[in-house]
Amino acid sequence: MKHIFIINPAAGKKGGAERFVPAIDDYCGREGLDYEIARTERPGHGAELTKVFLEKHGVADARFYACGGDGTLNEVANGAAGHDGAVISHIPLGSGNDFIKTFTGRPAEFLDIGGLVSGLPVECDMIKCGDKYAVNICSVGLDARVAARMPVYKKLPLINGSAAYNLSVIHNLMMGISRKLRVSVDSVCLDGDYTLLIAANGRFYGGGFNAMPDAMPGDGLLEFLLVKGVSRLRAASVVGAFKAGRYKEMPDIMRRISGKRMELVMDKPWPVNIDGEIVYKDSVTFELSDKKFKFLIPAAVYNTFTRRNGMPLEV
Repeated sequence: MKHIFIINPAAGKKGGAERFVPAIDDYCGREGLDYEIARTERPGHGAELTKVFLEKHGVADARFYACGGDGTLNEVANGAAGHDGAVISHIPLGSGNDFIKTFTGRPAEFLDIGGLVSGLPVECDMIKCGDKYAVNICSVGLDARVAARMPVYKKLPLINGSAAYNLSVIHNLMMGISRKLRVSVDSVCLDGDYTLLIAANGRFYGGGFNAMPDAMPGDGLLEFLLVKGVSRLRAASVVGAFKAGRYKEMPDIMRRISGKRMELVMDKPWPVNIDGEIVYKDSVTFELSDKKFKFLIPAAVYNTFTRRNGMPLEV
């Protein structure tokens, strides 16, 4: 078995991912594992490293560990897409680490290298968005607009991440909460005013928003949530319910649909969130991909997750 650890040196606070390297060396050396450490040098490099290795050596007896945040995991998954049987996992060393929260309320369990290496793989779906793939959540609307604006405020003196987020929220609220969109889900027209629309394979995003608590990443369906346009007066209560996954409490505002394809058309290029990466598009399609990936999770997490959800995911 070959273990490939893909390190994002920029992930986490003050190079947290890089500081994890001695733990990898210590465990793999002690256990006599065949392993390799590769470091990303630029955005998208994680996908390149994974794809090159798979094309050169194949998928037999190889496991890839994304050592960073959700963005690093997304890159490794994109590199593995189309290589049936490729097994990937996540050592959460970034700021959000949201995808693994679908499987456990204790993400630190994924930091136990021994428990992860000896874990079990589960088969997961992917979201296709143009030439990109997502493993967790894609969205259009207020959340993507806030994320897109944050870098502007982060450049200001004495402004940290939380302050930049708050300033971006204020700016976007002033610019208007909802927008008109042409929307269809599985060819059913749902045009209207919307605050937010998401396509979910996982349950959490944005550093802890439990957007879609019913999502199952291996059930062959995506969960779409459509949040209608709301007034500024009602926005706070809607955002609170959305963050906690309580969409059922506001059926007049939030509608969940299980399906395989959502198509959106905007009046101009809008920010689109793809697993935390922001791109600009005037139309976008989020659809269930025919490509899947195997996600390695610690044995204890596997047992708890399958019991809690009443459906074993053995592959």
